[in-house]
Amino acid sequence: MWKDTLYFVDERFSYIFQFTNEGEFVQRHAGKGKGPNEVLNIDYLTFGKDEFVTLNGNNNSFDVFDTRFEKKEFMRIDESITRSYEEMLNNPIPSLNDVYEYDYALPKILKKWGKEHISIIITASHPKFNGYFDSDLYYNQARCFGIVNLKTGKLEKILGRRSPIYLSQQNIPNFDHLNYDTYEESDEVYLNFWADSDIYLYSKQEDKIKGKFGKAGRDMKTDYRRTNTFEDAENNWKSDYATYGYYTFLKYFPEKQLIFRGYSKGKGATNHGLQIYKNHQLIADLDVPKGFEIIGHSNGMFYGVTPQDPDIDFLTVYKIKFSQ
Repeated sequence: MWKDTLYFVDERFSYIFQFTNEGEFVQRHAGKGKGPNEVLNIDYLTFGKDEFVTLNGNNNSFDVFDTRFEKKEFMRIDESITRSYEEMLNNPIPSLNDVYEYDYALPKILKKWGKEHISIIITASHPKFNGYFDSDLYYNQARCFGIVNLKTGKLEKILGRRSPIYLSQQNIPNFDHLNYDTYEESDEVYLNFWADSDIYLYSKQEDKIKGKFGKAGRDMKTDYRRTNTFEDAENNWKSDYATYGYYTFLKYFPEKQLIFRGYSKGKGATNHGLQIYKNHQLIADLDVPKGFEIIGHSNGMFYGVTPQDPDIDFLTVYKIKFSQ
C-alpha cells in the first residue's frame, strides 16, 4: 500500500493492479513484454517517496518506475566480483559479497534504502561459510543486506549481522531468515529474525544495532528440529514451517510509532498471532487468521491481507480499526 492506494502484483503475468483504498479498480500497469513500460518479470515490488522499484529474481535485474508507472531505468545488478571462483571457494571472506546470494526464497526482501539505493536481503550457502561449517564465524560475521545503487546498478555495500540466537540454537537453517522494514528518508531499520523474539533497531549510517525490544509470541512451538546438512534442511522445510512457530512479517509506521509483527504458532494452532508495539512497548497480542499481514494505513484504518489464491478472480483485503 502506498499513499492511500492498494497495489497487487500478478505473479504469472507481472501486472501491477492498482485499487483505491475502498477496493475499486483503478488501472493495470507493467506486465510481461518488451514494451517501453513492460518488464521481463516481477518477483518483488517496493515503493519510494516518488518512485516504484521492481526486482526480477530470474536474472538479478530491477526496473524503476515513476509514480505514473513510466519506466525510468532497467539494470542488472553489477556485483563487481574480482576474485576467481577458486579464491572465493577456498577463502570465504565475510566482508566480500562474492560469498552471498540474494534470499529469493523469502517474501519482501526488497526495500527502498535511500533516495538512490535499494536493499535486498542476502544469505549464504557457501560450502565453507554457512551455519554448519564454522558456524561461529558465520553467525558472528555474516551480513544481512546488499545495498544497490539505482543509478549505476552496482552492489555497493553489504551490511548488518545475524542474530545471536543462532549461536545458541544452531543447525536450524530453515529459520535463519529475517523480516525488516525501513523507508528511504529514515536512518532507522527495524528487523526481526524468524527464530528470535527480539526486534532490533539498526542504524543505516552507523551500520550497527542501536537497541532491541520485544516479547515472545504466545504459544509458539520453538523446539526446532536440528539438521546436519543443507540437504536435510531442504527435505524438511515444508514440515518445519507447519510444525514450528516463527515470526512472519514486520511492518513499521513511523508517523504513529507503531510496529506490527506477525507470527506462526506451529502445529495444532488454528490461528496466527499479531503483536502491536507502540514506542517499543507491546500494547497488544491478538489472534488473527493464518497468514495474516498488515500492509498499510489510510484514513484511520489499517489494511491487511492473507495469502491470495491465484486461481480465483478476486482479492481479499481486511480493513481494521484497533481500539485501545
